[in-house]
Amino acid sequence: MNDKTKIPPQSIDNEQAVLGSMILDRDCFPIVSRVLTEEDFYSDNNRLIYKAMMDIYMAGDVVDITILISKLEVEGTLDKVGGPAYLSTCVESVSTPKSIASYAEIVAQKSWLRSVITEARNLERAAFRQTGDITAFIDKAEKRLDTLFHQDSLRASRTRFERTVIDFKSQLFETFQQIDTAYKNKSKLTGLSTGFGFLDYLTLGIPKDGVTTLCGRPKMGKTSLNLQILSHHADTGGRPLLISMEMKSTALLIRIASQKTGIPERDIKLGNLSNEDWARLKAFYEWAEKSNLTIIDRFHENTPDEIISKIRYSHKKHDHTIISIENVQCIFNNTRKPQAYFIQEFYVKMEALNKELGIPIVLVAQIRRPNEKDNKNKRPTFSDLKDSAGAEQTSSLIIGVHRNSGGYEKAKEIEPTELLIMLNRNGTPGVINMSFEGKCLKFSEKRVDEEIDDTEDEE
Repeated sequence: MNDKTKIPPQSIDNEQAVLGSMILDRDCFPIVSRVLTEEDFYSDNNRLIYKAMMDIYMAGDVVDITILISKLEVEGTLDKVGGPAYLSTCVESVSTPKSIASYAEIVAQKSWLRSVITEARNLERAAFRQTGDITAFIDKAEKRLDTLFHQDSLRASRTRFERTVIDFKSQLFETFQQIDTAYKNKSKLTGLSTGFGFLDYLTLGIPKDGVTTLCGRPKMGKTSLNLQILSHHADTGGRPLLISMEMKSTALLIRIASQKTGIPERDIKLGNLSNEDWARLKAFYEWAEKSNLTIIDRFHENTPDEIISKIRYSHKKHDHTIISIENVQCIFNNTRKPQAYFIQEFYVKMEALNKELGIPIVLVAQIRRPNEKDNKNKRPTFSDLKDSAGAEQTSSLIIGVHRNSGGYEKAKEIEPTELLIMLNRNGTPGVINMSFEGKCLKFSEKRVDEEIDDTEDEE
């Protein structure tokens, strides 16, 4: 394909998101105007819409879709830009206006790349025409490129500065709004309830800002605890999304059924059920049918970007209130980067997604088995999170799960369990003594007397 027939760098989706955000939220105008001009839009239609919106805003009027339609009608460009239907498409493309800075930056970057291509072609034509001494030509080319790069550098640094300094006032306002809301509601939690009283007391709930990491060694009950938290959230009217990288949705539903009915998971799988068991399973079926729990499995060959794309799609459809992904070590590494670095990058992307969607994200991470030489204690530690390097830097809350038994096949009917609050940016770390019911793979706040050993069990 000839270079001149290639489509220049552009992102119509982000251009639409910029316009839609500006229609939805007047506060977006100052942010966008410091980053974009109408020439930065690749689409002629989007350029006309942006100009009309800025004219309305600069005149001191409110910009909503009705006024914008009237403005475009007066200018005779409404049909040209796609009519009211296209303006509605722009609004519907917005996940949240809070991400306006990201949308605008992407549009600006694509515009800058087009400028680089245009300048490169101009220099190419000038080079073909160049005769004699090239000193003057080189000097002119350097100046033109310096101007181009300097302008983009100024725009990028200005945007970063404004987002960190100017936005402080809005952050201060939001902070005191949170304090005022907490004072009025007398709420005991700042996040989402886990369903476990003392865990909520220490953590103030699953934090809405930042990522929560649920970690443990193999077969310690990470998935079981995660399912209990999510199903409790569904019980209270929430809309959780669980993305499973290992277990199928049918296996996960069987485990939730066992937890909620008290029927041993093994009996459900084998069909060893009494009439009473069937009655309890019928009640569970009715619960599951009414709940807003969404489970997506078979993600083991998906890259991080594909996972994020599917999360966004599901969120638009179901308006989720919490997202959980397990097991992060199973995410398909489509790069040549070491696994630890790859997972660290995934954590950073999850932190950005948390800010974009404004809902809690829980990541379930498996840590390595203890080395007999340097760690006889099976309790998870920060050094064990080596393969999840982003966890400590990115997470707002890290909860470790520890039991004596080396797996479910060794689990007693009820055995002591520890939940270790390894990192808690909303409070202090601590240890919560609980119990684990092996038959139903269920955690409980009921206490048992047996102490948890620090020594390694034989495999």
